[in-house]
This record gives sequence, C-alpha cells and structure tokens, in this order.
Amino acid sequence: MTMGDSAPLGIGLIGCGSVATNMHLNGWTRFPEKARLLAVFDVSGERARRMAQMVQDAYAARAFEFSHRAVRIAYGQRDAQKEEAFMRRAAVARVAAEAPEVYTDLDRLLADPRIDAVIVATPHHLHAPISARALAAGKHAFSEGPMAINLEQADAVLDAQRASGKVYTAQYYSRYFRGARQAYRLATEGKLGTILMARGDALWYRTQEYYERDPWRGTRAAGDRVFIHHGRYAMDLYLWVMNDEVEEVYAHAATKTHRIEVEDNAAVQLRFRSGAYGQMLLSTSAHPTGPLREDVERIEILGERASLVGVLNYTTEDCDIAIGSRDADYADELRRWADREPPMPADGATTHYEAFVDAVLGGPPMLTEPASTRKQVEVARAISRSLAEKRPVGLPLRPGDPYYGPVAGYDA
Repeated sequence: MTMGDSAPLGIGLIGCGSVATNMHLNGWTRFPEKARLLAVFDVSGERARRMAQMVQDAYAARAFEFSHRAVRIAYGQRDAQKEEAFMRRAAVARVAAEAPEVYTDLDRLLADPRIDAVIVATPHHLHAPISARALAAGKHAFSEGPMAINLEQADAVLDAQRASGKVYTAQYYSRYFRGARQAYRLATEGKLGTILMARGDALWYRTQEYYERDPWRGTRAAGDRVFIHHGRYAMDLYLWVMNDEVEEVYAHAATKTHRIEVEDNAAVQLRFRSGAYGQMLLSTSAHPTGPLREDVERIEILGERASLVGVLNYTTEDCDIAIGSRDADYADELRRWADREPPMPADGATTHYEAFVDAVLGGPPMLTEPASTRKQVEVARAISRSLAEKRPVGLPLRPGDPYYGPVAGYDA
C-alpha cells in the first residue's frame, strides 16, 4: 500500500484502558481518509465493547465536525475547494462510524486480514512483547511509551521489526512539538556551540489514589518506576536533543511519599561521550508551583556560545523555548533562525499518529526512529544498576550485563 492508495489503513487497538480512552481515541479518529479503527482488543470484554461504542461515536462526531466546517467555509471563506474537501472527509467519517470488531483473543485480532497495523496501549511491561508479536504476524506496530521496561525486551522488539520489515515506533510525541524540533536543531547543528552541561526534569504530582486506580500501577512487575514511566517524555526529549551517547550514570532514588513497590523520586548524574555533564530530576511527589497547577517537564542545555530552556506545555501542545546568550546580537540571530521551523499540522499526538500512518504508506521516516527510543530504556536500566550497586555505571549495557534483562527481586 502506498500514500496514493484510496483504501484507508486498517488499525487494531490493543488495550482499552485509560490511555486509549484519553489519548488514542481522539487522535486516531481525526484522519479517517488515511486510517480507520476496525478492531479493538482487551482482556475484559466489557471494556472492549465500551471502547467499540466510543470509537463509533467518535467517528460520528468527526463526520459532524467536518460537515460543520464545510458549511462555515461555504458561508464564510467561500472556498469551494476547501468546502468539497471537508464534505469528502465527512462522508468518509460517516462510513467509518460503524462498530469495530471486538476481540478478547489477541491471536484472533492479529489474524484479522483487515488489520494492517496495531496500536499497543497496554500496561508498560506488555508494550514490547505485544509489539513483537504483532510485527511477527505481519502487522505494523505503534506502541505506547515506554517502548520496553528492560533492554532484553527492547532489543527483542527491534529484532522483530528488522525481521518483519514493518514500521514500528514508540509514542514520544513531544518530539513533534515545534519548540522541541527547534531545540533539537539548535543543539545538533552547533548553534549553541560546544555543549557543556544539560539538565532534564520531570516533576509530577500523583496521589496515592492514582497509583491504586489499576492493579499494575506502582508495581515492580510493570516497571512503573519514575524513571521508566512518569519521567519518560522529559528523559526522551532530553536524550534526543542532546544527541550524544551516555557513557556513565550515577543515581540516587527512593520511595518517599507513596505506598508503592517502586521509586517515586530520583536524582541522576550523567556523563556524555562528548564530555558534557548532565543531570535529571524525576518525581511524582512534586507539588505544582505554576498558576495552572500542572506537572513540570523541562530541559536546559548550556552551550559555549548560547543556552536554551525548553518547557513542555501540554495545554498549547508545544515546547516553550527560551534562547539566551551574553552576545545579545547572537541570541537574536538564533531566535530568528529557530523561527523558521514550521508549525505542527495538528496537536502533537495526532501529528505523531499521522506520521506513523504516512511512514507505513511510504512517506518520510518518523522523528521517533525506534533505535533512538531505546536510549531512554538503557539509561533507565543503568539507573537501576547504579541504585543496586551504589556506584557509577558505565554504558553501553550489553547482553550478559546483570541489568540488561529482568532481575529477580527487583523487577518482580
């Protein structure tokens, strides 16, 4: 299938919990002319049936939305071409507003010939194993993040992707934020000069009730640690923008404010191959300080010529960046240069989902090339080993390393 084909990509949703309801349902139903949710799977038949109804309702809502926009264009802009395009999209959405197939047997969904690709929206420890099964079954796979909870899982899914030739990625949609792309280019194209130090923070606040909402939350078996799950966006963005190999990790972490099996606060020191020093602060105990009472996720890159700060803003779906230099003219030059970065066509999650579909249909590769998302998993496992051994740990971690795969008494 190519981008020129008229038949939309058939999508199967695996996992019908909160992340599927709160994120995937909204994003994946926005481009029914390219991809369509045809099947849902969950171990709970009740949850799967409820999701099937929600999918049907979402496509019906899209049909109304597209029709309404066509009418507004007809009476406002009077652009016949745009009006016709939205009417076509409305017609496609109405066709898509049929109840998807409900599965409680994963093998049956993976055998469904209508399904070209799957979304893996399960608890963390199942992301990589289910993605690998889907790839082996000949399906493309879009996984929720983190891609895996240890390197054995991560490399198994990467091997499955290479063997299948299918498209695979993990969900780190903040890379698509315009400010994130600006930060990446400023750092990687040498605009900041030699990078001296860098910091990444994920300061969240989560209640005890949050951890008790589902039985897997806060457990060792699910890998629900602050440096695997909650800090993953800031960690991924930090490592992506740095675009440098981590050579050493030294970590302190503990469970400080929750009744859970895993760490909820971590402070991590990093040394990069380039010689740059790094730091990460990760927490689910951090009380909000801003007026919107939101979690804080930020990166700070200190360069020889200039520095930048980027703060993830999920209200505006962007990364708010600030650029500074003692040379005011150079700082202004960098801001003008960064302003040439194009905006996102939609919110960050939808942009990432559509980029995945475009890649499947022969379009450009995604910003979340799968080997690059492995870095967060490797750093997380190095943190785990550093905590256990109370010393700095060198990278890379290879097969045979005690924390490459699961560790008895630590992971379960």
